[in-house]
This record gives sequence, structure tokens and C-alpha cells, in this order.
Amino acid sequence: MNKKFFYFSIFFIIILTFYLLSFSTTSQPTSSLKKEDIVSLRVTTMFAGADPAAQLYEQALRDFTEQHPYVQIIDESLPSGDAFRTKVKTDFAAGNEADVTFFFMGVDAKTLIASGRVLPFDSFLDADPTWKDGFAPSVLNEIRHTDGQIYSLPITGFYEGLFCNTDLFNDFNLPLPTDWDSLLTAITVFSETDIIPMAASLDESYYLLDAFLLSAAGATEDLYQLNEQTIPYWILALKSIQEIYQLKAFPENSFTLQDIEARQLFSQKKAAMMINGSWIISGLEDKTNTTIIPFPVIPAGKADPFTIIAGHTSGFFLSKFSHEDPNKQGLALALIQFLTQPKMIEDFAYANYGIPASTFKIQSPYSLLKDADQMIQNATHFSKPIDFDMAPDAFLEIRRLLPFIVKDQISSHEALEEVSRIFNRMERTKDEL
Repeated sequence: MNKKFFYFSIFFIIILTFYLLSFSTTSQPTSSLKKEDIVSLRVTTMFAGADPAAQLYEQALRDFTEQHPYVQIIDESLPSGDAFRTKVKTDFAAGNEADVTFFFMGVDAKTLIASGRVLPFDSFLDADPTWKDGFAPSVLNEIRHTDGQIYSLPITGFYEGLFCNTDLFNDFNLPLPTDWDSLLTAITVFSETDIIPMAASLDESYYLLDAFLLSAAGATEDLYQLNEQTIPYWILALKSIQEIYQLKAFPENSFTLQDIEARQLFSQKKAAMMINGSWIISGLEDKTNTTIIPFPVIPAGKADPFTIIAGHTSGFFLSKFSHEDPNKQGLALALIQFLTQPKMIEDFAYANYGIPASTFKIQSPYSLLKDADQMIQNATHFSKPIDFDMAPDAFLEIRRLLPFIVKDQISSHEALEEVSRIFNRMERTKDEL
């Protein structure tokens, strides 16, 4: 009996040993490495919270550390928004930037680039033609900074438009709102039912402003400036938002409603329309009885009906300090290369349904995705969102004042005069950099 117990004990110890060894390969550095051998990389991105690519991104980090077991990744990602912008800018201003930062291009990147704390990718791409060829040439041209260099590498781009629950329109025998009159008709009809005409947050009004400004001004490259030429377009856009607000287009709590809550209203068929972007598609419950179309041109608007807001406006930045640190062994660049390889671009495109940074085309059985692809193919021009070039504080002030404008508590002209002062101050600050 004791002999049997002895053999059983040996067998149990062997099984337990194999069990414990099975957990020795993880996304963290292996225990066999000395503390001084471990390389820590800080990474800051927007792939967090409800972002549709968050889980894919987290798995990608685990895959990278499995290939590089001596690397420990400290992920400081936050959901996209004002808090994220503030964190990144504060870190750079304090000289405490992450090794790898996924951030916005445009005006947000100008401070980072001017600081000299991020490196251009041109020489790295030229030295590795296979990596470079993984990006669409048109994308590489699109993302060049004003000095002609590439400081940020994207994975996917995006597009914005007017999402419509086609089944709700069919229920009321309404045509899709391809022009302003049919949009007003739809708003009027739905406002008399328990269906919200347009799910929108007037607090997080980024995409609402994008759509109405493009509709009013067309592809005006300097719309981000507030001057005698552009302010009339801004007034037209803001007055048009006020017009549909007065027709009860928005939810009753639109001043406090968050964008993610507006998405839920649309996805649950409690709202007929929504102005938003491609990143929300993965969260929609119904991708068959839903479509996306360009936002219609408002009366006196200058937009081409087939111009849409789209492009590649965010990507990975490489810390100069990290890359030149011999202890980091160039691993920050290796991580960016890993995250922007063709297979990763494809996977991210299927996660967030954005425009791939490669020549890859998404294949999907959903009619919504087919309609989106058709909208992109028919587009005569891609315009960037207004906050791509506009001073952040100025755009934030417009968003803050929007509820007061639609409630007629302040005129559009008065609001824009106030914002113009902020904009001019920000412009002077940029010129001093």
C-alpha cells in the first residue's frame, strides 16, 4: 500500500510539474531572465474601452511579447477623446512621452513634431521595402507632414456619413434622405412617433459639426480658420443644426447624452438616423437593414453631393529618445513594424471596418458594408474632419456653445466671434513654436 502511495506521489508531482511549466510562456518576461535583461516599453493608444479593435490590439501585444519574451509592455491606452488628447500632449510637454504613441495627425501632431521628440519613418521604410510595400502608396502620400516626411504610420482610416435604419424608413414609406427636403420630411414624420429622428449627442458633437460644415462649405481646405471668408459657412451650418433641433430631430436629453448612448439608440432601432463614423459599425446589431449615405447638401450649401469626410488621420509615432536608447534595442520601432504588417492591417480593418492603410479590400456579406464601400468608391473627394486642422481649444469652445446656439440663447455670429479670439490666440502660439 505504501509502495502504491509512493508511485502515486511521484506521478502526481510529475503531472503538477508539467502543469506549472505550461504557464511559463506568457505575455510577460519569462522568470529565467534577470531583471536587468528586461526591456520595458510604454505604449499609449486609443485602442481601449469600447473601441472595436481593443481586444485585437491587446492580443497583438501579447503576440509581440511572446516573440520577444524579454519585453514588458506597459499599456497606457485610453479611449479616444479630450482626456486622451490631454494625456498625450502633457506627456510630451513634460518629456515623459511613451516609447510608442498612437495619436492624431494634423494640428495635434504639429506640437509633437516641432518638439523634435518623434522620428520620421522615411529612412526606416526605405531600408525595408517589404514593410513599405505593405502600405498603399496613396496612403503614404496622404499622411506626409508639411515638410514632406512621414511621422505617423496608420493601420486603418475611417469614413463618416449618415447612417439610416432602412427598415424604419420602409415602415413609414419614406425615401432615404439623399437631399435636404427628404431629410426634413423624415425628421417631421419620425418626430410625431416614438422613434427619435436622429440619434445625436450635442455634447460630443464632433461628427454633427463635421457633416453640417462640409455640407455648407464643400471641400474648403481652410475651413478650420475663422475669418471673413469662412465664417458665413460656419453660420450656415450652425443655423441648419438649429433648424432641425427646432423640428425635434434629436433626443430630449441630447445636451447630456454621450455619443456611445446615441449609438445604442440607433442600434436598438429607437432612432431612425445617426451621423457617425465607420468605427461604430461593429457595434450595430443589424448590418442588413442599415445603410450609410453622404449627408445631404443643405440649402445654399457648396458641397459636392459625393464629397465625404474620410481619410487616415491617426497612427503610430516613434519616440526619438526611445529609439536612440541603447537599452531599448530599437524595440519600439520593431513593435510599430509588427503592428503595421499587412496581416495586422487586415485584422484591424475587419475589427473596426475602417479603410485599410494597405491595398486590401474588406469582403463582407452585410449590405451595410457593401453600401459603405460603394459610397467610398463614388466619392469625388475625401475631406478631413474639422478638428484635424482646427485649434483644439477653439473647436472645444464651439462644441461647448452649440447647445446655447440651438436654443437661441446666443447667436451663431456672437459664438463664432468668441471662438475666433481663441483661434487667433492659438495660431499665434503655433507660430511661436
